[in-house]
Parts: sequence; structure tokens; C-alpha cells
Amino acid sequence: RFTARHPAWWVVAIAATAWTGMLAGGTPHHHHGGSWALMVAATMLPVFLPRARRVARASVGRVRNRAVAETLAGYLVVWLALGAGVMLLPPASSPGVVAAVWLAATVWQRTAVRYRALNRCHAVGVPAGTRDGRRRVQAGMAYGTWCAATCGPAMIAAAVTGLPPVLMLALAAALLAERIARRPRVVSLRIALAMLAGALGGGLGLFGP
Repeated sequence: RFTARHPAWWVVAIAATAWTGMLAGGTPHHHHGGSWALMVAATMLPVFLPRARRVARASVGRVRNRAVAETLAGYLVVWLALGAGVMLLPPASSPGVVAAVWLAATVWQRTAVRYRALNRCHAVGVPAGTRDGRRRVQAGMAYGTWCAATCGPAMIAAAVTGLPPVLMLALAAALLAERIARRPRVVSLRIALAMLAGALGGGLGLFGP
């Protein structure tokens, strides 16, 4: 009965395990592939939950968990590919660089292009056939691509500036709230203001190098 009502419970369990690792390991370092994967699991799996529930509702019986897993696989492929590029970036070397990185993420947060990408996230369809595994992976990749377009700059900023886990948790909660909000532009504005405060805090050396 529990799994029927909460078909994405195991996604939550993976995210919780990742958060345990994040909090135990301290500030993540983006030059380690495992650290990026841990960041993605902790931060982006909660953002994936609304999609997981939608996929589960569109699937039936024994296909449900497999459908969510196939969609999640496509989603993670995109984020891990992005991580391969992020690991080539140098870490923020000074408070001024930390401030500039978060200021850039703040500007992106308020662009019309980002809003269109967020809308495209919601528009990605869900293949409902029992044998549509490849299409579900492809849909997961499409969803991950648009998700990376909306959330990627914030994740990159968190990685290169060494955002503390507590602030990473706040970022994950904010991005999830934006994804499920009835008025996402209002939530987006609040996130942008928080990022601006982060830029000021990083410029003052409150976190980062």
C-alpha cells in the first residue's frame, strides 16, 4: 500500500543517502567525479521527484518502477555528462571570483530563456507503453537537458565555489519549490535574491576559498 501511494520512495531513499554522504564529507570538491555525482544525487534527485510521480501515474503494475528507473537513467546521463565538463573548470580562486560566479547564476535565473527552458521541462511527454523502455530513457534525457538548462548554472556555481552542504540543501529545496509552484516566477525571484545574497557573501569571503 505504501509503495502504491508513494511510487518514488526509492528515489527519495537514494537522495537521502546522498545527503548523508554530503553532510558527512563536508564541502564537496568539484574536481572529483564522485563529488559531482554525489551533488547531483543529493540536489537533483529531489527536483526529479515530480517527474517520477508523473511517470509512475502514466505506468501500470510491474512496469511502474522500471519506467521510473529508465526515465531516471536518461536524466542522470545528462547530469553526469555535464559533470565531465564541470570538472575541467578551475575552482574559484578568490572572493571576487566567487562573487562573479554567483552573480552570473543570479542573472541567468531571471532570463526569459531560462523560463522557456523551465516550461519545456514540464512539456516533455511520458511514454506509457509497457515496452517503451528506450523511449522512456530518451524522454528522461530530454527532461534532463531542459532541467540542466534551468538548474545547471546554479549547480556549476555551487561546485566551483565549494558551496557548504547546508546551503546546498537550501538550494535543492528552492529548486524543487520552483518546479512545483503554481507561480514559479515568484519563487524564481526569491531564488535570485538568495543567489545575490550568496554573491555578496562570497565576495566577503563567507564561503569559498
